[in-house]
Amino acid sequence: MTNVMEPSREFLAANPLGLVPVLFDPGIAEWVADSDTQLDLLDESPLLAEAAVRPVWPLRSTDRARVRARSRWATGMMTAAVAHFLEKNRTHGPDPEVLKEHRDAISAALGHVARDMERNAVLWAGSEGLTQAGWDLGVALEYLDLRMPDLEWRKLCPGLDPVLQVCRRNPIFAGTTPPPV
Repeated sequence: MTNVMEPSREFLAANPLGLVPVLFDPGIAEWVADSDTQLDLLDESPLLAEAAVRPVWPLRSTDRARVRARSRWATGMMTAAVAHFLEKNRTHGPDPEVLKEHRDAISAALGHVARDMERNAVLWAGSEGLTQAGWDLGVALEYLDLRMPDLEWRKLCPGLDPVLQVCRRNPIFAGTTPPPV
C-alpha cells in the first residue's frame, strides 16, 4: 500500500506516472501500472484458473471487444469523478465551470450506461457473473457514493444499483471499500 498523494521513491521508480493500481507480476518480472494489462495478466493466470476464478473477459473476441468498450465507459466515468474531486479540492478554489463539465459528463455517461444495460445486460452482468465492465461500473458507482453523494445517481438511473449490490456482496470488493467520510 502507498499514499498516492505522497508516493515513495520506490513507487515512482516502478511507476513514474504515479498511476494506481500497480501490480508486480512475477511471470514477466515487471511492475505493471496499466489496469487493462493487469486484468489480462490476472485473467490468464494459472493461479486463478486453479482456484476456479472465472475470467472477467469473454473468450470470443467480438464479445470481448464489446465488454472492453463498456468497461471503458465505466472507467471513463470514474476518471471524470476523480477529476471532479480533485477540482473541487483545489487549493485556490474550484472552477465552477469545470465542476459542471465533469458533473454533466458523468450524468450523461450514467444515462448512456443505464440505457445500454437494458439492451445488453449480458455484457455487463455476464451469464455466470459480472464481466469486467460490471466490476468497473461497480467501482465507479461506489466512488460516486463516496465523493459525489449529492449526484444522487440512483434517482437518475435506478437500474444500475443492482450491479453495485452484486459487487458489494463480494468479499474482495467489500474489503477495499473506503470508510465513510
